[in-house]
Amino acid sequence: MWLSSTKYDGPGPGAPAHVIDKATPMIHITEGPIKAHICAQITGETTIGITGHTNYRSALESVKVLVQRGALAVTVALDEDAAPDTVVAVDMSRSALIQELRKIGVMVKTARWDGRLGKGIDDLLLSGHKPDIHIVATDPMHDDDSMDRQARDALQAQCDQLERSLLAATRLIEDLRSAPA
Repeated sequence: MWLSSTKYDGPGPGAPAHVIDKATPMIHITEGPIKAHICAQITGETTIGITGHTNYRSALESVKVLVQRGALAVTVALDEDAAPDTVVAVDMSRSALIQELRKIGVMVKTARWDGRLGKGIDDLLLSGHKPDIHIVATDPMHDDDSMDRQARDALQAQCDQLERSLLAATRLIEDLRSAPA
């Protein structure tokens, strides 16, 4: 919840990012604090919720702090909107966010899925599906082979964790559906 007193010439809330810090080497960025909580709960990984795709800059300071504490990669999981104009706008925000993350010096990945399976990453994960993960950029600050191996190992570990988390979420959903009312 954001409160503002700008109507009375007071300060506005800004649009701060919402961080669920699980102290993991992987970070997800999605739209909204509720989606971020659901993503963090299901994946077990640090997730940042921004207040809409155009507010992607609000996540950057948090990413910098998390990288200083050992985060290696960021997965950009913005909504898969249906309206053509919104799709274009989200794609522009996604591209701009990726460029900013590259400047920070982390591996950048995108999570994409068929929007009919759910608009947000929360809908997708709760329905038992998983996104397609694509590596967009490895760490631009390190070109040596050891960094590439480290990044690949980190990505594989994340994929393995996501697979386990999705399996657990699917089982939980099945249990909830079969439980007596």
